[in-house]
Amino acid sequence: MKAINRRGFIKTCAVSTALMASSALLSGCDTKGTDQSTEAAVEVKNFEEGINWGNEYDVIVIGFGAAGAATAITAAGNNANVLIVEKAPKMLAGGNSRVCGQRIATVAKDKREDAIAYIKAMRGNFTTLTDDMIEVYVDELMNNESWMLDVVGVGEFKTIGTVDFPNLPGAGSIVNKCAFNTAGWDAKAYHALKAKVESMSNIDVWYQAPALELIQDPATKVIHGVKVKVDGSEVLVRAKNGVVMCLGGHEANAEMHQNYFMQTKLNTVGNAVYNTGDGVKMASVVGAQMWHMANLVTDFDFVYPDTNIVCFGTIPMFAKTGIVMVDGNGRRFRDDATKSAHGKLHFADTEIQAIIPNRMFAFFNKEMMDSVDRIHPKFSLHNEEGLASGWIMQGNTVEELAEKMGVPASGLAQTIEEVETALVDGEDVRFGRDVTTMKSLKNGPYYAVEMFPDIVNTMGGAKRNKNGEIVDYDNNPIPHLYGAGEFGDIWAKEYQGSCNFGGGLVFGRITGKNASSVKADSTQEDLVKPENKVAPKPKEEKEFECAKNQFIGKSFGMGGEELVVRVTTSGSDITNVEILQSSETPRVSDRAAKQVPQSIIDNDTADVDTVSGATVTSNAIKNAVKNALGMQ
Repeated sequence: MKAINRRGFIKTCAVSTALMASSALLSGCDTKGTDQSTEAAVEVKNFEEGINWGNEYDVIVIGFGAAGAATAITAAGNNANVLIVEKAPKMLAGGNSRVCGQRIATVAKDKREDAIAYIKAMRGNFTTLTDDMIEVYVDELMNNESWMLDVVGVGEFKTIGTVDFPNLPGAGSIVNKCAFNTAGWDAKAYHALKAKVESMSNIDVWYQAPALELIQDPATKVIHGVKVKVDGSEVLVRAKNGVVMCLGGHEANAEMHQNYFMQTKLNTVGNAVYNTGDGVKMASVVGAQMWHMANLVTDFDFVYPDTNIVCFGTIPMFAKTGIVMVDGNGRRFRDDATKSAHGKLHFADTEIQAIIPNRMFAFFNKEMMDSVDRIHPKFSLHNEEGLASGWIMQGNTVEELAEKMGVPASGLAQTIEEVETALVDGEDVRFGRDVTTMKSLKNGPYYAVEMFPDIVNTMGGAKRNKNGEIVDYDNNPIPHLYGAGEFGDIWAKEYQGSCNFGGGLVFGRITGKNASSVKADSTQEDLVKPENKVAPKPKEEKEFECAKNQFIGKSFGMGGEELVVRVTTSGSDITNVEILQSSETPRVSDRAAKQVPQSIIDNDTADVDTVSGATVTSNAIKNAVKNALGMQ
């Protein structure tokens, strides 16, 4: 291993040689009754002592999403000293857990058998997810709500009834719930986990500290720590009892998309740009078996061309106006009013990966566009920005638009004929779309928006057992190495929404408990003197200046850091609202950042309307203003 310095390598080899010599001398003797673990313990101890450690903890957690938070909270609750290393800066930490719908999978006590049957049905004929793991998983899903309420301290839960595969046995037994009685998409559940972590004195979090390598004893295969990049330097951090890999998937690794999914341009829905498949590389080096690498949640959406930010939920939003989806031939290719069931579409007698043509477009006419004030809630009023910038293409005729799209005009003409026939017959024969959602395309002008395949999350990674232990290719646990979250998740085929966040909590608790248990094959003594411990340099706290009649207010939106405003008043009037700090998603939050402060100024109150498509950011600005004025 590159993590071992020369002195440590020589020392370890010397001890190993001595042990082998001792074994040779004893080979002719009766060793019955001797403690054969002594030699291994001596060798392990000397391996650890031979490393130039920069710091040490009982447990190291790689990644600070929902799974990483649950792992750390559970381990710290078992009196372990825990370190979370997070690749992203604080403002972007959390990966998919921060930007997802915040829906947490739960199971009622009387629905246990139904939930087991449902997951078995989703598994189908696949064998990599065993029955005993399904049972453990469901048993922990039953604890999700009470754990979030009692341990994390979230507010009341709201039930969101989404069932991805309603025709399967046991459908509806896994119930999606949102904390704080909200509809989700607000980062609140993740922020609650983060706040709980930050409140525990025996958990340290290092941001912008990517894990580079796992440190493994080549003889015993025990994972003793992690090489971490800290402030530009490589630091070896020791884990006395366990390393837990919660570092997400490979949503932002184009090469892995080609190798595992046969796709070349998948855009990460949650802007999870730090999910680059680092875990696959690190775990492979230490002999971990991979599983579920070809499984992913994917579909297609509009992507802002200047930022690559995905405008999520485009298909059902566009369908409300009658818009159809066409491929590079100008033809429809699926039911274009229905979003896939988390990446799966029903075909024949099974579920298949969502169909993603090489090129895709939303195709519509002026009548459809004029029927609403914007064709997507996140678009500008009357779609002015899209029309002006050209990403909403337009043509007076089918031929003119087809040329701009780069598709055959004959294909678009066939699509128009197909839609008209469906409207007359009352049935979409080819794809089964509900014809009440379809509208006539026979009159122009015509418009198109290019769509792109996206990736919500991946499932593949290091295989784990029901105890959360990562296993090798003989299915033997790699000592002291664990996995939780979407890195090596359990889903072999279909996937039920809310089980990424909810499942992260499940294996977070399992691995937090098991990783924090004291191990006999690792010395529990401190090997690093306190004065020699390395840690990231403290970040300077930002100070925000205020003049007379100016007030600072803070609140959380979708971002990982607080949204900070400065409010200026004159008597009872609000004369200015400035956003001084924001980690909200670019593009998605832009209209709220512009319109909400002005609306507050115009109305002299923070109780103004939110901006459609940017509700969370709107509320964050309003709450920050209230905070500044002492109203919250």
